[in-house]
Amino acid sequence: MRNTKSINTILFIMLILLAAGSVLASGELRGAHKENEIQCADCHGTDTPDSAAKTSACLSCHGDYKALAELTKDVEEANPHDNHMGEQPCKECHGIHKPSKLFCNDGCHNFDMTVK
Repeated sequence: MRNTKSINTILFIMLILLAAGSVLASGELRGAHKENEIQCADCHGTDTPDSAAKTSACLSCHGDYKALAELTKDVEEANPHDNHMGEQPCKECHGIHKPSKLFCNDGCHNFDMTVK
């Protein structure tokens, strides 16, 4: 009887962990993409994405690098879309399923910018 209780407890814990894992793996959207009810296929081309969205998918909605550089031309410290690194993949800074981070600050700079 004791072994059955232990096995049931272990099974219960495993089910909880599996459920938690599937929620984390679902890649919940963040920010404006979530607010605007963007669907997986809008960025990934399929409802069951196997890989990251391509930069071309981002640019199809947000404009090309020149348009993005114009939008961010007044950023005080540096224009993140018009810089010495050239045209970087959007995912280097922008996290749609995870927090965004400034690629420039990965070892080189210490800019105080908010990345959305």
